[in-house]
Amino acid sequence: TDLSADRSLETTEADPGETVEIELSLSAGDDDEIELVNEEFDSELEIVESDSEQGQVLEESDSWSVVYLDPVDSDVLTITYQLPSDASAGTTYTLSGEAITSNDTFETGTTTITVAGDDESTDDDDASSADDSPTDGDGENETEDTLALSAVVPFVAILLAIGLLARRS
Repeated sequence: TDLSADRSLETTEADPGETVEIELSLSAGDDDEIELVNEEFDSELEIVESDSEQGQVLEESDSWSVVYLDPVDSDVLTITYQLPSDASAGTTYTLSGEAITSNDTFETGTTTITVAGDDESTDDDDASSADDSPTDGDGENETEDTLALSAVVPFVAILLAIGLLARRS
């Protein structure tokens, strides 16, 4: 029962100060539910808007999490990041995340955004070249990288555990 994660974005290249919107569509496998989503990003980026169809988005300076009062089968998350206005051409920013389900933890992919130069144009067709590294068939990320979770995740995990225990009793 694997999680399906589809990461889409307008472009992988933007000028300094511009915004880039990323949509993350998640769907849990059979007999599974999404309990928490966490994404880390370079702290130079700023979140200007965040939305979840099913949960509450908690924003930090270099990460965000989506917390669900009750686990969900699917969700669509939309996060808009603003690149620093003083970013140099060629600078890259990396975003990567994971979803915790009732059965496992799954990587939701990685996206790299590159700062365009003054004489370069942003090409929307480059969006398909994003590194959307999904999980393999065993629910393991194809790379062995692990994410260091932000300080909010242990707190959220405690809240989720309390909620799950209360639901079961």
